[in-house]
Amino acid sequence: MIDDVSFVVLAAETGDEQWHYDGVPLTPRRTPTLVDDTLYLVSYSAIDAVDVHAQTSRWHIPFHLEGELSHIEGLQPPRVANGVVYLAADPGEVLALDADTGALQWTHDIEGLPPTVRIEGDSDEHAAVRRQGKPFAPVAVTDQRVYVSSWDLSLYALTAETGEREWAFSPGMDHLDMLHAPTVVDGAVYTQTEDAVLYVLDAEAGDLLWTYDEYGESSDGVSPVVDEESVYIIAGTSTENLFLVALNQADGTVQWERPVGPPFQDPVADENTIYLDQGRNVDAIEKATGELKWELRMKSALAAPATIVDSAIFVADTAGTVYSVW
Repeated sequence: MIDDVSFVVLAAETGDEQWHYDGVPLTPRRTPTLVDDTLYLVSYSAIDAVDVHAQTSRWHIPFHLEGELSHIEGLQPPRVANGVVYLAADPGEVLALDADTGALQWTHDIEGLPPTVRIEGDSDEHAAVRRQGKPFAPVAVTDQRVYVSSWDLSLYALTAETGEREWAFSPGMDHLDMLHAPTVVDGAVYTQTEDAVLYVLDAEAGDLLWTYDEYGESSDGVSPVVDEESVYIIAGTSTENLFLVALNQADGTVQWERPVGPPFQDPVADENTIYLDQGRNVDAIEKATGELKWELRMKSALAAPATIVDSAIFVADTAGTVYSVW
């Protein structure tokens, strides 16, 4: 749970407060990333790695004070793989840090749109952001690659070890909306535009495998959920006419769909259930049929995507209340 001044740790079974973390002048602004016994907290221009047993900082990087990296800001939530922390940041950077020490391994500068290209209807501010290659969402990581979507309407695959670009995909000028945070499962990358077009790409080569474009108007800004058999997306003709759609993972044929309201946080899933943000509710929806299993009513809107641990789901609302369902 994050408030304006500290990070608070609660007991999972009871909700009792166990400890606060106020070790450095850091105001967390994103959902933390927990890997083994380390919490990674990000603020606008700093990252902190916290030992959850010692309750102390392992390392802290204030980028605004780091010389050649002082331009780094707007940090996205990190992803960790093979002892490396990967994160996207403004104005158009992907960084790799040693998970043990925080030492910089490499940076990759997203080129962005060339000055001669401008999207019709863009303000001067949006045009500048697209030229910078500003990341649009957190990265996705596998053992071999890092995948990042950008305001320049492209998805990039970088070599995880060196940060070199392997390939880039853009839907072109037919769909002028940004690509959401990618999801990588079984050798395929799933990413959806804000106008509800789903693209499925070969994770190694970047080749287009198949697309889904039944609605092609609104996906309300959330990323797809993928399991061994299905892909679950939000798609509709407007924010007032949205559906949760289950697609066959192999070819994109529709398995079922159900009307839903606009979610503001990404859905999450366990083996049998999708948990979908519905404003002041979290809906538990059966994966096999699309039927509503139960709903959790909260005091206010969901503050961050739900977290699933074993057989429990944990959510926090914007009023500062944390809920658990077992």
